[in-house]
Amino acid sequence: QGSFFVIANQIDAFYRDGAGNGNKIWKVVAKGDVFAKSEDDEVFGDQAVYLIDDEHLILTGSNIILNSSRGRLTANKRIEYKAKEKVAVAIGDAIVIQNENRVMADKLTAHMSNDATGKGKQQISFIKAEGNVRIASGQGFAQADNADYDVIKEHATLAGNVRLTQGQNQLNGRYAEVDMKKGTSRLLANKPGTTASGGKKERVYILIDPNSTEAPKTNSQ
Repeated sequence: QGSFFVIANQIDAFYRDGAGNGNKIWKVVAKGDVFAKSEDDEVFGDQAVYLIDDEHLILTGSNIILNSSRGRLTANKRIEYKAKEKVAVAIGDAIVIQNENRVMADKLTAHMSNDATGKGKQQISFIKAEGNVRIASGQGFAQADNADYDVIKEHATLAGNVRLTQGQNQLNGRYAEVDMKKGTSRLLANKPGTTASGGKKERVYILIDPNSTEAPKTNSQ
């Protein structure tokens, strides 16, 4: 369809009457070694359902991949790509890979935008991570319940049971801001503008290995 195509071991096409144009395909089901490609992205999976009117692609399988001009999105259960909304949702050990940076979670929602070249190419620009979040970079490792990640700026905000690890040093809190480009982080007891529930005063905890040769690059509050 236009510049979009699908290749698979088996493809089932579903037709409906189109006014003045005879039968028209409205849904395609692809099975086995699925590969789909548009001008901006390419995807791989075991099975795919494509709803043409909605430009909605649903991929399932144990090793699903979506490649964009800025980053790779993978999952082992399902990826839904909604072209009109410029959103991809990955479920099941979902991972976004961008250079040395990796964002991992139970669910990742990737938002697309046009890149800076002016040629209309789409790229993953923002990630919302939910459940068992892990972020790895060349500067360290971070864990949290949820996180937002600006892919272009390489900046992440993490919330809930936050743990930052740099070498043998560990920092614990409820909220953090991580700049992956600079390799620095800001750790807080709570998200700015909020207070702990139940009147309990939260604290930031830092565990430093006495044998470590590098101090954690962080601002804690």
